[in-house]
Amino acid sequence: MTAVSCSVETCGSYGPGHRMHHIHSRLTGESPWGWRDAQVVAADGHVLHLAYVVASGRPRVWHHAPLAPQHPPGTLVRLHERHSVLGAPRGWIHISVENGVGPVPDPDDPDLWTAEQTHGAVDLATGTGLAWDHLDEEEQ
Repeated sequence: MTAVSCSVETCGSYGPGHRMHHIHSRLTGESPWGWRDAQVVAADGHVLHLAYVVASGRPRVWHHAPLAPQHPPGTLVRLHERHSVLGAPRGWIHISVENGVGPVPDPDDPDLWTAEQTHGAVDLATGTGLAWDHLDEEEQ
């Protein structure tokens, strides 16, 4: 994973590892079956090394803003490989993924997941997605 030249304060990219677009947030919330639980096993600046809790796999994720300070080893997260999203304690982060195991297959009947779907918004200042059903009490 290589760093992409951009200024975090002024970056306007919506590519993997950068800002999350509101449509991207909506699509992530509409596919709740796509998450896998993971744990951060190492954190190095912009890169997190993860280990899936149930599935085999040790993906690495990258974001243009440093991830290590907010996600030290031991942090529990979720990874949605289809949409390249890290579900972390402070919201959804659009990341670039390497060494993943691939997206969770779509269910035969997505309608069974309707109750699990969520809506989100994007914090325009940070480019982070905010899922309405995962906000801390202080954020609601």
